[in-house]
Amino acid sequence: MLCSDIFRTVSGMLDDEQVNRRWPWSSGDGSWSLIDAMNAAVREIVMQRPDATAESRVITLDANTMRQPLPADATAMIDIVANVSGEENTLGRPVFKVEMDAMRASLSWASETTDSRIQKWAYPKLDNRNEFWVFPTPTVPLNVLVTISKRPPTVSAPSDVFPLADEYANAAAYFILADCMLGDHGESNPSKGSLYMAMFANTLGIKLSADIQFPVSKGGANAARA
Repeated sequence: MLCSDIFRTVSGMLDDEQVNRRWPWSSGDGSWSLIDAMNAAVREIVMQRPDATAESRVITLDANTMRQPLPADATAMIDIVANVSGEENTLGRPVFKVEMDAMRASLSWASETTDSRIQKWAYPKLDNRNEFWVFPTPTVPLNVLVTISKRPPTVSAPSDVFPLADEYANAAAYFILADCMLGDHGESNPSKGSLYMAMFANTLGIKLSADIQFPVSKGGANAARA
């Protein structure tokens, strides 16, 4: 699927299919266009659904440290599957994800070392999204099979291929529509923009924070009272 396919859908829903569009697909002078909204949509989709750009590969852990840097082209760590050994990358013992508190439970958590295999890993991304922790501390470089969320390519033209799977095209369209409606201009429509943003969230399977903070259900604590 090309980005232009999504732009065509967006323009149709905005009744903006004329030659001189109110919301241009691209711009040669650096002004805002649907390409900017598309890149914002892709970034937000990947932030909410890291699996949208999931990729598995073997990486080498740094020696003599529990704190490991995220691969340069990754936006998040999804999983460390197993230890890897040998020239043919033979899978070894699995590595289990734990919370940082569980990793720190042992008094020797910061001093225990290994030259053969990692047992646990943690990813406190609220502390630092660009690093993860392993246990025990490797004394030599060790290989592990990981799954990362890879940074998506930047869209630069309507003719570019949509950088995510086609299944995310509707979510991208809803985000772009919301971006158009929430702008500070004569065509803005905050109520429609909020609706499109809710459709974007629902398409991704995200529960809106407003629903979490202010649950309204029959018989619930915040149910309407007669």
